[in-house]
Amino acid sequence: MLIPPAENKIRDAARHFKAIGIAAITIAIFFLFSYLNPSHERRVIKRSDQSC
Repeated sequence: MLIPPAENKIRDAARHFKAIGIAAITIAIFFLFSYLNPSHERRVIKRSDQSC
């Protein structure tokens, strides 16, 4: 992923999942090429945890 994910999109998705009753622990976050540079994946996980 060349462009970092948008903060507001991460927050909105996390809040949506919480609103429909999906616990953060049950959500799997992974990007296809994160093994090359996992920074975006880690950022989404961190922001998702903060929003829930």
